[in-house]
Amino acid sequence: MTEEIVDAINAIWIMTSTFVIFLMQTGFALLESGSCSAKNQVNLMMKNVLDVIIGGFIYWCVGYGLQYGNSDWSNPFCGWIWRENGFLNTLGSLDCCGAAAVHFLGGIASLIAAIKLKPRLDRYANGWRTTAPKPDNAVNSIAGAIAVHAGGGFWGTIAVGLSADFDENVKASIDSTKSQRGLFKSGSFKLLGNQILALLAICVWTVLTAWLILTIINMFVSLRMSKEEEVFGADLWMHGLKTRDNSRGHTEKIVNLKLNAAKISKRLKRVGYEPECQEKVPRRSQELPDVVLTGFVEQVYPNIDGGDTYSGSIVVKHVYRGPRNLQDNRITVEGFGDKNLCLSTINKRDTWIYYLTPISDGYLRLNASLQKINLQNLDRLKALVKDQPYRKATVVELPCETQYCKNNGNCVEEKTSSGLLTTARCECLQYCTHIFDPVCGSNWETFGNECRLRMESCKRGQNYFVRYPSDCQASPLPQSVALPFTMDVSI
Repeated sequence: MTEEIVDAINAIWIMTSTFVIFLMQTGFALLESGSCSAKNQVNLMMKNVLDVIIGGFIYWCVGYGLQYGNSDWSNPFCGWIWRENGFLNTLGSLDCCGAAAVHFLGGIASLIAAIKLKPRLDRYANGWRTTAPKPDNAVNSIAGAIAVHAGGGFWGTIAVGLSADFDENVKASIDSTKSQRGLFKSGSFKLLGNQILALLAICVWTVLTAWLILTIINMFVSLRMSKEEEVFGADLWMHGLKTRDNSRGHTEKIVNLKLNAAKISKRLKRVGYEPECQEKVPRRSQELPDVVLTGFVEQVYPNIDGGDTYSGSIVVKHVYRGPRNLQDNRITVEGFGDKNLCLSTINKRDTWIYYLTPISDGYLRLNASLQKINLQNLDRLKALVKDQPYRKATVVELPCETQYCKNNGNCVEEKTSSGLLTTARCECLQYCTHIFDPVCGSNWETFGNECRLRMESCKRGQNYFVRYPSDCQASPLPQSVALPFTMDVSI
């Protein structure tokens, strides 16, 4: 095979590999954007596009010459393990499929970058976990590069030192093991030692160079986004694109993280983003609303005046500030859907923290943003109302005097399962004395006493009343009976 044919085949192989590498960028883009927050996905897609453009241009300018060019001097830092005269290659170290020079190196570099960047805001906050990891021990590896590439590259390099073997019938020019056998095949630690040496050399080189390069870059251009950028997301901050994750929940974070509201407003206007509404920040303890409670939405009602707001019936769970007695454990709240509030919909069974101001008897108005109940919000709420006793909502018990019982039923009071509410209900008597004092009922039936008449009236669902205070046999049955107009009487 002539040299021209070999060069042509090599060129075809390089071009084919190049096209495959270009296709890999789409996979990288999908992996990275799927591993991050939705508010940063477009920015990561753009990053992968620029990787191809800038990387290809720099390789055309410099990379090709470094890889294939001729030089009068040798660079000891280039081609340690792949080049024929590289010092690791000369020692006999083997790199299978780039496990050491590509994957292990990339994993270590990503570890250094993650340490320099530090975890994103609230990444390791103690939400619903019982214990939070130590912030100084937490490394935020977004796409799993540290575990996948550094770990996989490490094992791929060590595995060659353990199980490498060669076939004596294979030509030396295509023998990737250089006629070496691993520990399990030869009993010698030589190849395994060379593999460990290669890993150590690559690790030291990568740590030093990655740390130095990232430090220099950080001196001129910050590697990490500002808190404001991180809260709103790179898609909105850099590209002016609104997504489902960067259009809500900002008020709470602006207050907690002490963000620069003026900077946020200026930047959002520059990218042409105008929020649909402005959230109101819950006021601090000295300016706290008159009523602060938690509960869930039971019913939603449109505004009877036809305005933009609507009302809701709220079942109260706990009262942190405000009235102790709530009729039937329910309140009516107005102000939902206000243009000044970022609150477009309220769904039944939604559980919130409410900041309210009384406007009339039994009615309250929403005067601050609703907050979903979670541990952090509850802790913050308790801190705001720490001067107020934490208490459960109580109710005014319903007296039996307000309850009308038909057919001589008797009113009894009954506690609900929660023990917070007393209700009144009607029931029939279960017991009457044995005193014999006969009465004649309106149905011309004799009863042992007036109590038994009422009991039978309730059980039968008929409204009997006492016709005569004696046995019905003692009085003649009248031909006609004058009945009260409102009575429902059986004759």
